[in-house]
Amino acid sequence: MNVLRFTLIRGGLAMCLVGLLAAGLLVAQSTFAQSTTEPLTLIKHLRTELGSKDDARQERALIDVIALASCQESCTVFLQSAMNRKVRIANESGTGNVVDLDALTPGLLRAYRSGPGDGHKLLALSALINVGNQKALEKLIEEKDAQSADVQRVTNMSLASFYFAKYPDLTERSIRRRSLTLDDVQRAEVLRVRAERRAQKEGGQ
Repeated sequence: MNVLRFTLIRGGLAMCLVGLLAAGLLVAQSTFAQSTTEPLTLIKHLRTELGSKDDARQERALIDVIALASCQESCTVFLQSAMNRKVRIANESGTGNVVDLDALTPGLLRAYRSGPGDGHKLLALSALINVGNQKALEKLIEEKDAQSADVQRVTNMSLASFYFAKYPDLTERSIRRRSLTLDDVQRAEVLRVRAERRAQKEGGQ
């Protein structure tokens, strides 16, 4: 069984990524105005950049994915990978990611697995966490042990933060055992779905 082990730190388990993103990497803003890129070509463009053999192009695309995935309201993203072109996006619901970035997860996982250095891999990790694709995050649990100690540590902290926010009932059990397994996550998802169905059934009565 693949076990995710971590040091339990309350409040902001992904703090190691804050410094990385604070230096201008997260560029979603609401004050930019002027030209935009066509939304239908955005995913194709980012997929192409993530697949480039040029490490710098990959990193600029990773920065853009982080910015897009972090936007949960109306905002404008200043694209690092497209000659500073801008994308205006709006979230009418006010919840979740504005742009569906799931199609980019294979490229993000590839960057995490085989990036040229830890900084590159941590950018990919941050992008994956922000996109929040469940299957991709399960891959991280399975594969993070092949990374350096520093990347493993930040991966553990980031995954723990993500899953504890989504499944609060995991916290007590994981604190007691000081571990989080893929089985724990899958079991918590089953319980969540059952609870939702029960609530819908009761609400319909």
